Parts: sequence; C-alpha cells; structure tokens
Amino acid sequence: MTKAIYQALATVSVTFGIISDGMHYGWSSPVLPILLSDKSPFEFHPRQIVWIEVWLLLGVLAGVPIADVAVKRYGGRKPILAANGLSVTAWIVIALAGTIKLVYLARFLAGLAARVASVGASLYIAEISDKRSRQWLNSVINVMMLLGVVIVYILVPLLPILTSSLIGVAFLLLQMVSFPCTPEPTRDSAEAQVLEEPLREGERITFGEFIKEENSLKTLLIVMCVSCWQQLAGFGVVVMNLHAILTDAHCEMNTDTVAVIFITEYMSSGSLKQFLKRTKRNVKRLPLQAWRRWCKQILSALSYLHSCSPPIIHGNLTCDTIFIQHNGLVKIGSVAPDSINHHVKTCPENIKNMHFFAPEYGASASLTPALDIYSFGMCALEMAALEIQGNGDSGNIVTEENISKTIDSLEDEQQKDFIKRCLHSEPQERPTARELLFHPLLFEVHSLKLLAAHCLAKNTANISETITDELMQRIYSPDVIVAVINHLDKPATQIKMSDVQGAEKLEKFVEDVKNGIYPLTAFGAKQPPPARSRAISPEMAESVKSVTPEPLDTETRKIVNMLCDVKSIEDSCELAMTILLRMDDKMNRQLTCIISEAETPTPTALAQELVHYGFINETMSHLIIVIFVIKLPNK
Repeated sequence: MTKAIYQALATVSVTFGIISDGMHYGWSSPVLPILLSDKSPFEFHPRQIVWIEVWLLLGVLAGVPIADVAVKRYGGRKPILAANGLSVTAWIVIALAGTIKLVYLARFLAGLAARVASVGASLYIAEISDKRSRQWLNSVINVMMLLGVVIVYILVPLLPILTSSLIGVAFLLLQMVSFPCTPEPTRDSAEAQVLEEPLREGERITFGEFIKEENSLKTLLIVMCVSCWQQLAGFGVVVMNLHAILTDAHCEMNTDTVAVIFITEYMSSGSLKQFLKRTKRNVKRLPLQAWRRWCKQILSALSYLHSCSPPIIHGNLTCDTIFIQHNGLVKIGSVAPDSINHHVKTCPENIKNMHFFAPEYGASASLTPALDIYSFGMCALEMAALEIQGNGDSGNIVTEENISKTIDSLEDEQQKDFIKRCLHSEPQERPTARELLFHPLLFEVHSLKLLAAHCLAKNTANISETITDELMQRIYSPDVIVAVINHLDKPATQIKMSDVQGAEKLEKFVEDVKNGIYPLTAFGAKQPPPARSRAISPEMAESVKSVTPEPLDTETRKIVNMLCDVKSIEDSCELAMTILLRMDDKMNRQLTCIISEAETPTPTALAQELVHYGFINETMSHLIIVIFVIKLPNK
C-alpha cells in the first residue's frame, strides 16, 4: 500500500507540467474573442486567426519523432525537463508577443513541448510503477490535461493574457521544484531492462538510425497519424465555436450590403414563346400530340397549385413564363403573388401580354383559380396556332376579334371547344384545371406501360444497386418467356423477351416519366404538403424599418463538405464567388453570386443571408464564415 501511494505521489508531481500543456491546448478558444476585440495586445488580419491552431498542430507533429528518439536515448526524466523548458519559453513568448508571428512561434513550441512531455511522462510512469498500477497511473496524464483545459477556460475570460501565462509557468516551476524528490527509475523488471538497453554506453541510438529502422518507421507513421487526428479534433472544436467567438467579440457586421442569391433550374430551350417563334419558321402548325402533352403538363402543375389550401394563384401565366427543355418537358415559372401584378395594367412594357389576363382581372381585390384558367387558355391557343393574329410584339393590343379569328383558324373542333371553354367571359363558367384534364381531347385511359413506368420510377430506391448488367442479361435473355396466352381452340401463345420493345427505348421512356413528361391525370391529384406557419422574426418585431421577408423554409440538412472559389471578372471591379456544398443526403448545392470588390460584404453577413434564405442550416453557418474569412479579400 505504501509503495502504491508513493508511486501515485511521484506520478502527480511529474505531471504538474501536463496541466500547463492542457492550458496550451485549450488556450485558443477563450483567447480569440479577446484578440478580436479592442483589448487585443497587437493588430493582425482576421484571416490569420485560423493559423493559430495550425501551428500548434505542426508542433505536435514535429514532436512525434523527437519524443520517440529522446525517450529511446535518455529515458523518461530528461525529456520531461526539456519539455518544461520549451513550455516555459512558449508562455513567455505569448505574454510578451507584439505580433501574430510570435504567437505562431509560441504555439509551435507549445505543441512540441506537449508531445514530448506526454511521451516522457508515460515512459517515466512505466519505469517507476509495476504492472498492476501502471494503467491507472497513466490515466493521471489525461486527468491533468483536462484540468489544464478547464483552468484556461475559466481564467482567461476573467484575467489578462499575461496572468494566464504566469499561471502556466507556475505549474511548470512547481513540477521542476518537486522533480528532484521523485524516485529514479527502477531497473529490476524485465521490461525495465529492455528499456535500459539502448541507454548503455556505446549503444545510444541516433535519429538517422531510428528512421532507417523499419519497425520504428512504421510505428512513427502510425503515431503521427493518430496525433494528427487527435489534434484536428481539438482544432475542430475551435472551428465549430468560431461563430460564437466572433459574436462574443462584437465583430462588426455590415448590414447595408445585401446580396440576394437566386438559384433557378436551367431550361435549355428557353421560354415557350421563343420556342414557338423558332418552330413557326419551319411548320405552320404544332402537332396535336405535342400540344396535348404540353397541355397535360401545364394543367397538372396548375391543378397542384390550385389544390393547396388556400389555393395558390399563379397570376402571371403567359408563354413567356412557361419554359421548355430539350426533351419536351415544360414547366411553369415566375409564380408571383397577386399583389405584385396588381397594377400590371399601368405598365406600358407589359401591354403586349394584357390579352393573357382575364376580363375580371383588376375588378375585384380577390383572385380565383379561374384567372389562371383564362391565361392557360390563351397559352393553349398560342401553342396551337403558333401565333395569335395581331400579337402585341410590336406594341399592338390583341383584341377579342383577333382571338376569335385565331380560334376559327384551328382545324380540330375539340381543340376549339377546349380553348373556348377556358376563355369564357364568366369566371364561374370556366372549368377547373382538374376538369380540363378530363376533357375528351386530353383524357385517355393510361396504358399498362405508362402505369408500370410510374411504378418503377416511384420505387427506384428499392431496387438494389448491386444488380449487374450480366445478371440482367442472364435473367432477361431474348429466349426468356415473359408471358403465355392460353387458348381453348389452339395451342398457347408464348411471348418472349425478343418480342418486347427494345430496352433502350424503354429506358428513355422511364426517364421521361421520371422527369414528368407523361403525368398520370386519370387518378387523384397529388396532394400538396400541409401549409406551415411562418415564424415571426424577433428582428422584425423589434424594428419596423426592416423590410426583409422571412424565409419560407429552412434548410435542415447538414453540410459534410464545402468548397468556395472567388475569381476576379476581367475588365470589371467585381468578383465572382462560387460555393459548392455537399449535403448529408449526398446532394450537391452550387451557389453563385457577383460581389463588389470595393464593397465586399463581411463573412458573417453573407453567412446570415444564406441561412435567412434557406440555403444552409443555421448550425453550419460558422463553417461558412471560416471559408469566407479565408477566401474573401480584405476580410
């Protein structure tokens, strides 16, 4: 019992310096707010903050081979004393530092000292203790390290930097004073004799010999990797708390500069208006099959919007706000609240599109889905005729007479009836988008092929990715029988895989179904998600001057990887910034915006905007700030 107590006291006395090393490890996080505030003892660029922890990491990595060689040559005691000297030097440099470069030097020395001290202390404890007590005595090192972190977190925010340095030096001096009282390593065990062998005269190992030794080199690489990841974990703590650090330091945020980032889907063929103009040069009429397919897609989208509670009125449906892809997929865009377009009749530049608005538009304050049906009817007419006679591209108003003449020019009677029902002067007489999908001209019983394609597209995630092409070819070879039709008066008819349509065409058809080119219109409409109430911003409640709208949605996904690139635009004083984000669901998000080089917004302001408009999760904003600090000039 007495021996165990003696070993414990010796362990505590030689690990007083580890408390100082723990203070070095935890020094950055509580000190950064002081360095970023007016109380900072020296001036530096904010982008230099990141390197404070990097130099500590470099010191730890440099200490790995030095510590291993030192303990092989001198045992555990001398490396501990040498580490104490380095640690004292680091605290003195930090206390007297007048530039950020001296802080870098101090952090490097601190990392080097911490690594050498921890290895030396572990070896010394192994030398003075027996097998039974060695494991729990080694745990004292971790306890002392954590104690140092706690001390620096408590004292640094309350005391000057000089005082915290003096406290660290005090622990080192306490260790040096008690060091002569610690026992010399015993050499009576077999393990101690193995450790003693390199210390015998004439067998001292050199650094070159240590590196050339194969086993030592492997061990060195493994230890360096482990130490690197351990230190990166500590560095990650600082990065994760950087936003709070900047906030506590009252970092100046430029709220006058606002950069709204819009991300839209790219439609390769432009607007439907442009496509119709190009088509008119080659053909006089659009094929009825293509017209029907486009109408189904547009009506499916309108039916979805109108089925919301309350209904969403597009309010600006024209051929200019309908876009088309190269594969024939059309999508409606520019969904605008009626308050935005309420005074559109007073705008001279929009006079060419006034025929798309229903007669009742502007007469009442409330709008109904019938307004969109009338606009759709005009779009359907322009798609069918490629042009409405007297169209307003030159500034002329399209009259009722022009519309009637264009309808009469159509050849298909059902098509005429379809458009006339949409353009009825009375809103209550116009059919809904859902009813138009069941018009005889558009409605058709879905084929089994289309239903199967929708089922496949809906359940693609359940199909194993491990199915190889060889397996598919073996299962679905041309001779495989896929169906048998039995007859009473003749032999059964077999349908083989070779009789089925080519796989290439089927794959393209399934892809078109996924993209929405062939929607299912004979079933119940897809129900929109329930409406969510918008949160009231405290800033909006406190300040009546703010007119920034609240985000309609918030990003819940976390960021697993991010890249930022800032390039100068030729012959311009602006910068092009591109941010590439990798979400935790393996989806990528690319954000691009133009910023002024002379009035670059602060990293914090940019990150807050991305959170405000739902581009990133609020908990990940501090990581974006770090990248902005590194990439943006003069920030």
